Amino acid sequence: MGIVLQNHSSLLITLYPILSTFINLTWINSDISIKLISSYIKSRVELKFGEDDIGWEHYIGSRKSFILSSLSVSGTFIGTSLIAMLVGLYLAKFDAIEIILFIVSGISLICSIILQVWYFFYRRQSTTDSRKIWVVSR
Repeated sequence: MGIVLQNHSSLLITLYPILSTFINLTWINSDISIKLISSYIKSRVELKFGEDDIGWEHYIGSRKSFILSSLSVSGTFIGTSLIAMLVGLYLAKFDAIEIILFIVSGISLICSIILQVWYFFYRRQSTTDSRKIWVVSR
């Protein structure tokens, strides 16, 4: 952001929300993979060897709150994208390329918001379902 402010160019900063949306998708994909690994360990490995010996997933699954991590990730991706767009608006000369980039950046920001809201409810539902599965399998 410092380079953009020194050069007084909004072109570079308006690309950030687009990049942020793809990084957001990568984070969601990684978090889903981690959740799947966690579920596998909890349902296959820990049940086989016993919760008392290696029961980390059972222990942390009942205590971990995903709300804080969801808020921090949302603040990182959505908040910084919003700041970038505001700085871009301040520096914009509003030629054709900048207008197109602002439209695409706005769409990317909306996509990031939709992704975070979807993932918040997906994660909340998957956490509830995995606890139900654990209770039934015991």
